[in-house]
Amino acid sequence: MSGSAFDEPRVLRSKDVAALTGTTIRALRHYMHLGLLEEPPRDTNGYRRFDVTDVVQILRIKQLAESGVSLEQIATILNKQDSLSEETLDDLDSELPRKEAQIVAQRAALTRLRVSRAQTQATS
Repeated sequence: MSGSAFDEPRVLRSKDVAALTGTTIRALRHYMHLGLLEEPPRDTNGYRRFDVTDVVQILRIKQLAESGVSLEQIATILNKQDSLSEETLDDLDSELPRKEAQIVAQRAALTRLRVSRAQTQATS
């Protein structure tokens, strides 16, 4: 397909990459600031120009972050070009019961707020 955005290298702007990866331009800047993502070259208008390898890196960062890996840990993983160790995975897994308990407590607090709100509305 001639003339498509993928015919030439580094054709994706920040907004395109953010849309493709389900993130935000602000997150992309944050990843660059932390060194998780290299600053791409800019075109003559000053727009950052990303390529497919950048998209893959962003998706990897997102997958790790969504798995509970901290950005600091992600930096270490990416710098080592290493996969997650079994120990790190075990640590992440051991955190899940605490997070589950926190969610249960938050739901209970929301239920109390709803009951309180309903009572307040019923008496007004």
